[in-house]
Amino acid sequence: MGRFKWKDLNGDKKIDNNDKSIIGDPNPKWVFGFNLATEYKGFDLSIFLQGTQGNKIFNYTRYFTDFFGFNGNRSQRMLYESWTPTRTNAKLPLLNVDDTYSYAPSSYYVEDGSYIRCKSLQIGYKVPASVVNRFKIDNIRVYVQAQNLFTITKYGELDPEIGTRSGGNAPDPYFGIDGGNYPSSRVLSVGVNVSF
Repeated sequence: MGRFKWKDLNGDKKIDNNDKSIIGDPNPKWVFGFNLATEYKGFDLSIFLQGTQGNKIFNYTRYFTDFFGFNGNRSQRMLYESWTPTRTNAKLPLLNVDDTYSYAPSSYYVEDGSYIRCKSLQIGYKVPASVVNRFKIDNIRVYVQAQNLFTITKYGELDPEIGTRSGGNAPDPYFGIDGGNYPSSRVLSVGVNVSF
């Protein structure tokens, strides 16, 4: 009781290596981007949205945060979502320091990696020529810009845009595996363009 249940895929009434199966595809069904630029009465707006749909991520960070296979910090999931006799519908198995069974690769680690991210948003204002020409300036434009402003996703960790690790000349064997990479930074900036 309180342990993960393993499926007998080949029907031989025992659980072994012959019951392994592919449980997720890291390749998205769709990769998309949307770019919009518009102007109105001296104001301008540009936005770039980008994302994927239909890919799976192997959330390897759960190995480190949800089980005892690694010395380090633990997740709140481990405390509040583990099986107990009074919490039988838990997501995590019974906490057991001797458990070498539950953290084996399984569908527990596989999550939907679909997302949409605002990669860039810029709002600007061009000061009217009647104002700037008095100072012998051709053009002044002020703007605010944000990169990685927001991300919409069901993925449970820091960043669904996990990237890849270098594998030399070989294809990346870690494609679709989240090993805890640092997430994309949100950058906010303000600027002024002046031309004489």
